[in-house]
Amino acid sequence: MLPIPFIAVDLYRGPTKVADTHTNERGEFYFYDVEEGEYWIVVMSPIHNPIKQHVIIEPDDKEVEVELKTVKIHL
Repeated sequence: MLPIPFIAVDLYRGPTKVADTHTNERGEFYFYDVEEGEYWIVVMSPIHNPIKQHVIIEPDDKEVEVELKTVKIHL
């Protein structure tokens, strides 16, 4: 899979957006100071369907790595 640079990434807790960012040139993104709890990461791009990923942050988590992938469809 190739990284997708410079696209919007939102962090939701329930229906509330709590943070947003963009991927860097390597397709990486970061959120800082996220409290424990359940979240959804939503990646938006004008040329891709939105990608949603459920994430649970535990009390002792220092870092959580999430890998989001797009799906290729050949017609």
